[in-house]
Amino acid sequence: MLKDDAIRFPSHDHNLPDQFAKMLFKMSSQLPEHLVRFAQNKGHHVSAESRGFMFNADAPEIVDFFDIGTRASQLR
Repeated sequence: MLKDDAIRFPSHDHNLPDQFAKMLFKMSSQLPEHLVRFAQNKGHHVSAESRGFMFNADAPEIVDFFDIGTRASQLR
């Protein structure tokens, strides 16, 4: 079950609740094209501007986040 207040792969910091969340967003990288496609295939709403960032997500979402983020290592 997804948390209603969780923020997943945002493309801007407008909806982030405080300066610390905005700072973490600014530290996060945009998703490479192949990860955008992979995240979309897993049901996430992402775009080319989406960042590898989640805020207030629950444990299963974090596991999914790491699964998406580690796909880059499979390009070697």
